Amino acid sequence: MLFGEALNSLSLFHDRSYRTKVYRMMIRLCAILGAANGAGEVVYSVRSHASNSERMDAQALKQLEEELLYVSVCEGNAEYVQELLDCGVSHTARINLPSNLRLLNEAYTHDVTLEILNKYWAGYLKPEVFLDEVDKRSKDWEYLEKEPKIIATAGMRDPALARLLLERNNGVALDNEGVFVEAVKSWLVIPDAQEQTEVLETMRRLLYDHMQRSGNKEMLNLALVICAGNPTGTQAVRQLLARDADPNCSVIDEAYRDASKPLVAACRCVSLENVKMLLDAGADPNLEAQSGIIPSVAAFTPVGSQIIWTRDEYGTPLIAASATGQTDFVDLLLEHGATINAAGHSETGGSYPTLAAIFAQHWDLASRFLEQYDASCTKISEEQRKWSMALMFALESDGYHSPYPAVALKLIECGVNVNFAMDDEVSLSILSEAKDSSGQDMDQIRSILSDGGTPLYAACSGGDPNSIKKLQELKVCEEATPAASNRDCLTAACGSEEVEAVEMFLQRGDDVNKCSPGRERWCLLISAAQTGACEIVTLLLGRGARANESYSFKNPAAEPYSLEALTLTLGKFLHFSLLWKRMWDDCTITGPSLLQAKPFFGTPLIAATYSRDEEVMELIAKQEGVDVNQEVRCGIYPTAMMATLDMKKMYRSAGPLRELGATEITASQMLNFSHPFRALFSHELKENVGTTVPGSFWGNMMTLCVNAEMSIPYLLQQGADPNEVVPGSFYGSAFIASSALLRAGTISLFLEHGCDVNAVVPDSPFGTPFIAVCAGPAHYPFQWSFHKEFNLNDPPNWSMVQYDLLEMLLDRDAHPNITHNEFSPLIALMLFDCEEKYKMKGIQLLLDYKADPGITLPQWGYDKV
Repeated sequence: MLFGEALNSLSLFHDRSYRTKVYRMMIRLCAILGAANGAGEVVYSVRSHASNSERMDAQALKQLEEELLYVSVCEGNAEYVQELLDCGVSHTARINLPSNLRLLNEAYTHDVTLEILNKYWAGYLKPEVFLDEVDKRSKDWEYLEKEPKIIATAGMRDPALARLLLERNNGVALDNEGVFVEAVKSWLVIPDAQEQTEVLETMRRLLYDHMQRSGNKEMLNLALVICAGNPTGTQAVRQLLARDADPNCSVIDEAYRDASKPLVAACRCVSLENVKMLLDAGADPNLEAQSGIIPSVAAFTPVGSQIIWTRDEYGTPLIAASATGQTDFVDLLLEHGATINAAGHSETGGSYPTLAAIFAQHWDLASRFLEQYDASCTKISEEQRKWSMALMFALESDGYHSPYPAVALKLIECGVNVNFAMDDEVSLSILSEAKDSSGQDMDQIRSILSDGGTPLYAACSGGDPNSIKKLQELKVCEEATPAASNRDCLTAACGSEEVEAVEMFLQRGDDVNKCSPGRERWCLLISAAQTGACEIVTLLLGRGARANESYSFKNPAAEPYSLEALTLTLGKFLHFSLLWKRMWDDCTITGPSLLQAKPFFGTPLIAATYSRDEEVMELIAKQEGVDVNQEVRCGIYPTAMMATLDMKKMYRSAGPLRELGATEITASQMLNFSHPFRALFSHELKENVGTTVPGSFWGNMMTLCVNAEMSIPYLLQQGADPNEVVPGSFYGSAFIASSALLRAGTISLFLEHGCDVNAVVPDSPFGTPFIAVCAGPAHYPFQWSFHKEFNLNDPPNWSMVQYDLLEMLLDRDAHPNITHNEFSPLIALMLFDCEEKYKMKGIQLLLDYKADPGITLPQWGYDKV
């Protein structure tokens, strides 16, 4: 019935430009549903029909059969598996990601009905149907939610099915690491209570034999690490050691970085039996894992039986105890001879117990340790920097109503350098994807402290008058560092929420309306408003601060070397680097230079809205001259209403704004914001199909909607052109945007619509769709939406998606040597670091298609791009 209904619908699409896409999609959906539900007749009919169809080329037919095998393996249907294997379908194939069906995720197969399928393909006859899905935030059938593994991987959990798959090629599929790891976890790491079947024992013998083949020693050692890291892997550890697995091996694989040695893995999962067995076999208890973790620290920080753990940053048990604040364990270690002067990993912030306690905010422990600290004993400059940063961290923490200033003052008394200044390089850490943390990682510490720049500015940000006065008595320099967020001490104090600290500086007669271009907190009201400091906002307004001030400065031209620095020095993708430069040109970020830029707010009202403090927001909005609908060109949010899109409960801020006269977000405003998708609904689409805003970020509605794929058929039907070039927009056209953002479903629709894969868009920094695909993902910065689906996200497993798109576009005759602004596909692909095997495969693919490896690298200037 399912297939019959589908066939009856096919004739409706004969005159549609996307008829081939719809036909193949219907065939695949019917076949996969049939396989998932055991409908053998449907599967047979679909395969027979597809093999005789002119719309199914060899590649499409191969894809269909591989998907059928994958679903049959997932469903444990040995009969179908046997039949497909007999037909020559490879169980070592990987499902093609750009055209992968969400249905391949097992979680969906039992919820899909014929009614849902009919609605899907009916949407291509009447695309307006799809707009309902836009309002529901639904994704296309081709949206990938989960990585489809190598087909054989899905069968390893069932020993009988695994036997059927592996006997086909004498276990060669086990050479694939994914298949091998799944086999180890399924056959070796199992509870003793689990039934030990004859088939399971046969598969174990096959696996052990495979690991002992010549050249497979690394597999044997990897299996030892996996089994040692699981309490139920004890029997397997014994067997692997008996087969000469190395108890001191190190697995060089990022996935196992933090448990790359068997003994560390055993300690992390708290398996005393595994630990004893490894020690008896000669495992060295002092040997570090690849991440630097040692067994004693691993034993102290158990995290269960998982193999992949969070990174250890300690180096000694006492540092680990200090960082986690466990005073009983600290006492025990000190009683047994541990010293507070024993250093850990030099590259981390917490390289001593005292530093670890400070950066983890265990102030009582820090005070206790500081009784024995003398700064004059610290000779190495890098160590002195860490103590100075510890001082800044203590000064900048939450004000003088807490115990933090006591620690800071003690550090000052101990002789820590109070004239320390963060150098310019530390502000680059914002480009290193540093996240908020408890302060263990050095880059993260620097990112936190670069806002202050010096101990005095950190004290002002903390707002403790005693610390500020102490530093002033020591005659420290009051000049801000170039990369500091605050222009002066008063601006820093305004963000502290401590009125007394602000009044100390206001008494000196500082100008409350002074603006400082290139600073994140460019005026006093911005500093106070974005932290929700209502008392300080009131104080500043009473002193004459202008609430209607807006940032009106331009960033200087980007330095010619900055593209080279972003891509080669900082390892950023070409796509990200071009985006970062666009943000600098648009002045949505600012700083002393492009490489030190940060996001900022363009008006006090936008800053107050972001703070989620309704009282501050209303206070500023009601000041003379303030326009709640003001749209600014500078700053991360164009309007105050736009700032509510990132909030968990946006109505709490959007509602009061509406009461103050704010209007709804418009389509043209959406086009000038990187991720306005929470505000995008079907009625805006219908009313703004042809909306174009030259100079805006997205340019037109079609380009914006490449991220809302269900809307594309409707927009195409209404006459929107994916090739329309919008001057001054970032991507240039919708086709370029879909390629750069690796939106496979949209690319397929555009190609069937007649888009030229080799069309050049001179105004675009990418130039052509093929170069755009090669440029890597955007990794869009500064997206703070609580609901992550409203951010502009890169596709899951993007490196595999990119490789499959390269294949697809080359198959469509994309020119491998096409150039734009001196960039070629090969250069774009070489300029970033992704999963090594896919980068190498992509490079090899381009070379196979005669890409020129001798092409000259571009002159590294931003003047052209």
